[in-house]
Amino acid sequence: FKLLNYSNRTKNIADHALKNKIIPFPGFDISKFDDNLWTIKKKEKYGNSYILYIHTLRVCADLLLYYEKTDDINYFDKAEEIINSWLKFSSSEDVDEMVWYDHTTAQRTQVLIHYLSVAQKLERSIDYVMYQKLLVRHGNVMMDDSIYNYNNHGLMMDRSLMVLGNILNDELYKEKGKSRAINTFWYSFSP
Repeated sequence: FKLLNYSNRTKNIADHALKNKIIPFPGFDISKFDDNLWTIKKKEKYGNSYILYIHTLRVCADLLLYYEKTDDINYFDKAEEIINSWLKFSSSEDVDEMVWYDHTTAQRTQVLIHYLSVAQKLERSIDYVMYQKLLVRHGNVMMDDSIYNYNNHGLMMDRSLMVLGNILNDELYKEKGKSRAINTFWYSFSP
C-alpha cells in the first residue's frame, strides 16, 4: 500500500532530505527543512502545487523507500522527524487550507500507513492510538462528498480510502472508495 514505487529519483530526494533539503516533488525547488517548511507557498512559480506536495509528505515516502532498500536507519529517522514536525504543525489552529485538501489528505494517508508499517517492524515506540485517530480523521475528510471531485484527485481519495479501509478493517471506507471510483470512471469515460 505504498504511495510510491522505488525509482531513479528516490535516492536523490532521500539524500537531499538527510541534509535538510526538501524536494517536495521531482523537479521542484529545494526548501530547507525547519519549522517554516509547512508554510512555504512559492505561489508565483507553482500556484498551489508547492504547498500541496509539502503537505502530502511525499518526501517521507522516498525516505522510507530508500530505508527499505538500504537498511540505513538514518533514512527512516529523517522520515520520522519530518512526520513529527508535520504532526506538531498540523495540530495548530492556523493551518493552510492545503493541509486537509483532497489530494494532500489522500497521499499523506498512504505515507503515514507506510511509515507505521516500517515503524512496527522496527519495534519503534509509537502512540498508535494517536495515529489511529489521525488516520480516522484522514478517512473522514476523504469520505466528505462535499469536497469530492470526479477527477484524478477524487480517485486519489478513493484509492486511499480503500487502503485505509483495509488497514483499519473498516468496510464503510472500502465500500465508499470503491463505489465512488466506479462512478468517477463512468463520469469520466463514455461507454
